[in-house]
Amino acid sequence: MVFTTGPALYVIYLATTANLHALVRDPLTWNAFRNSALYALYVPVSVALALAAALAVFPYRQRWGGRLLSTAFVLPYVASAVVIALVWQAIYRWGSFGLGRADWLSNPGTALPALMLISVWAHMGGQMLVFLAGLQAIPQTYLDAARVDGAGAWSGFWHVTLPLLRPVMSLVVLTGVVGALQTFTLVFVLTQGGPSPSHATDVMAHRIYQTAFGQQGAFALASALAVVLAVMLVLLRWPQLTILRRQVRDA
Repeated sequence: MVFTTGPALYVIYLATTANLHALVRDPLTWNAFRNSALYALYVPVSVALALAAALAVFPYRQRWGGRLLSTAFVLPYVASAVVIALVWQAIYRWGSFGLGRADWLSNPGTALPALMLISVWAHMGGQMLVFLAGLQAIPQTYLDAARVDGAGAWSGFWHVTLPLLRPVMSLVVLTGVVGALQTFTLVFVLTQGGPSPSHATDVMAHRIYQTAFGQQGAFALASALAVVLAVMLVLLRWPQLTILRRQVRDA
């Protein structure tokens, strides 16, 4: 009540006192919306790679090699976001592993894709675990029946495995998008919303922080932005909860 509900209600109150016309006219607001939408595009890439990794690991999940590979994929997912940011900052700065020049994070054209690449690497392992659980829940008799009917590996995946994984995939995509819209740590540590003056990586959560605690110090405007972001997240949470209820009912 003290640390969650009270501040949330106060934010809603502050949002009602904000100058919404100034908020709508501010180009940085629309820039933050655009950057958040572009940043969330990493989710389909990470989901596709996670599914491919899960399909590759699944047949060997009971062997030590499969377990070792699964652990390697999951390690970035459980690591601290600050540690991940600092490691990749060194990689981009020093051009390690053939990733090229030292200006990836200081170039407006490459800063946001550089953050998206980090997010793909960091989240793919967790998404792979969800897909592994989904694959394990598929009855082997379905796949055996498909083979008896003459289905090959690709046909069995396309007509049996993928349709049965569709609820899991929808859940992973929605969870990934919700997380992408809330991203803050990578931006704050690596780019601070820059490079300036283009604000190429200034996403919604960072824009809220800068509006409240930056040069503007406009808590009312920041509260209004926070309420808008919260509404967007609630709209995305609704289908996510619907999928979870359906899975529990069908379990």
